[in-house]
Amino acid sequence: MKKIPTEIKENLQFLCVEIDAQLATLSSYYRNPSASLARKVRDRAGYAYNLKTRIHTATVNRIAAGVEHDSDKFCLRCIEFIATDIERIAEICRHCITQSEQIDDAQALMSKAFIAIVKKVRQAIKLILPAVIERKSSIALDIEQINQGLRSSHQRLIKRYVSALKKQTQTKQLTQALFVAYEMKQFDDALLRISETIVSANVGQPINFERYYSFQSLISDVEKGDSDVTITPIAETRSGTAISGLSNGAEKMGFMAVYKDGQKQKLKEEKQGLNSWDSIYPGLAPKILSYQKRGESAALLIEHLPGYTLEKVIVNESEKLQKQALKALKKTLESLWTETLRKKVSPALFMQQMDSRLADVYKIHP
Repeated sequence: MKKIPTEIKENLQFLCVEIDAQLATLSSYYRNPSASLARKVRDRAGYAYNLKTRIHTATVNRIAAGVEHDSDKFCLRCIEFIATDIERIAEICRHCITQSEQIDDAQALMSKAFIAIVKKVRQAIKLILPAVIERKSSIALDIEQINQGLRSSHQRLIKRYVSALKKQTQTKQLTQALFVAYEMKQFDDALLRISETIVSANVGQPINFERYYSFQSLISDVEKGDSDVTITPIAETRSGTAISGLSNGAEKMGFMAVYKDGQKQKLKEEKQGLNSWDSIYPGLAPKILSYQKRGESAALLIEHLPGYTLEKVIVNESEKLQKQALKALKKTLESLWTETLRKKVSPALFMQQMDSRLADVYKIHP
């Protein structure tokens, strides 16, 4: 989507400004707690909710009116998710106030740490609108950098509370302060989802930062000249593995590679399988162009073999082409069988996969 609709953009801007104002009030509360400041945060709950609802309504109406590309529809849905998480930050502010009001001793609350955390959240909020409007993943990564600082601050705060609790003084106050710290932790989660959603909108499919960094590493392996690489979703498996086609201006004929990302173990098995076929029968299976792993996620770049799939030929093409395809398939299978045949007894293990999935099958079909 080249340009976000004006109504959505304006309401998103108002929402960001509103949340920043509520965070500012929360920060003022921790500097000088008062019932009036607490009430001010609570009383503005409806403003953020209404703005979020307007964004949701506008995106639904826009999609219902018809959008030209699936990528535009996905982008609009991402803005919906972003608005939801921004409004979630307002809810967290109210929860923080509710928990903080139970604490009488300001020293036990360690207010300065909370003020520093809220300051970081405000910095991230200011980056959301330009990241969405300019479609810049680099700004989303800046939000994640701030978020990493938030996580570090939160961990240090928890350690301070635990250390104070070990002294067995002000136990009740410190325990209540831990609840406030837990609410503060929710800021991290909301900002992480927002930054990942912005990146997902730009990439064109749901993606987390582990997958994104793997994707960036793979892209550097296939980029040609100054051409921008674009990604087009092709499919998604039930296990969560995403399959996409990569193309750029230099490619005149479809995709230049197929990109897959998902759980590291599943992609590792696929990589081993493709390498195994390449050693057994070179040229039969596509080649692996690159493989990257990060944490529990991995990404695989596979050679794109142009042409028709057997399914497409059977469903959509002429009887003549169907016969040609089946003849080529029969010839390939016979050649494969003959050249790889080893005369030895070997268990077929036909039911091995079925047995591993039987428990799940009975859950659906008891």
